[in-house]
Amino acid sequence: MVHKRLSNASGFARLSVFMLTSVFALLPISFLYASQSSGGTLTVITVPERAEVWIDGGYAGITPIRDRHLAAGTYTLRLVDPSRQTSASETVVISNGERLLVERTLGGNHAKLRVDTYPQGADVAIIAELGKTPLVNDYLTPGQYRLEIRHPNSKYMAATKDVAFVDGQPIVISHKLEKPPAFTTKRWVQLGLGTGAAAAWTWAVIEQHTASSSIQKSVSENAGTRRTVAIIAASALSVGLQVTIFVW
Repeated sequence: MVHKRLSNASGFARLSVFMLTSVFALLPISFLYASQSSGGTLTVITVPERAEVWIDGGYAGITPIRDRHLAAGTYTLRLVDPSRQTSASETVVISNGERLLVERTLGGNHAKLRVDTYPQGADVAIIAELGKTPLVNDYLTPGQYRLEIRHPNSKYMAATKDVAFVDGQPIVISHKLEKPPAFTTKRWVQLGLGTGAAAAWTWAVIEQHTASSSIQKSVSENAGTRRTVAIIAASALSVGLQVTIFVW
């Protein structure tokens, strides 16, 4: 009888140890399941890919990041593209059982410029020369600039445009180069000054001939005075013509 009771006690002890061992073995699994069910998952996709992901200041990897488990709560998500020197930050909220998807396109800090002209082959410059049309430049520093378009063929007029470059926003310029009109205000002035100077020099020559060929002293003196006036007028008109050619 005593032996039987001892056997029953020993069996009960072994059963108790087995149950306790099983409970302790299942505790980590239950805690893990509880922690997973108390949060959600975060998926982050960016264009371009391979952007750095930072969550509350901690590095979380590079995109795409899929189904990253996070406890329920509010987080600061920061996306960084080192190659294009761009970043974006936002606040995300993870709820229990939620699968949150964040998709973002990271814009560049550089401005983009497209210039096309007719005819093509014109030089484009902003402070320094950028190249010839058709021109594509995706790496301009944002700001206010004056754009100059000049064709190597001198029969086409140069053009200038004031442009404002903003981060990541493309500016497209299509420009038809114009030929200068046959007679501009400058050319009309030059024509008038040239004609006036030629007429004054001709007048001076005529008066010189009159003064030298006249027998009468009074006629010769009057012709000499007119000659002097003609020379002064011709000289003034010639100087004016030179100014319009080299200064204007």
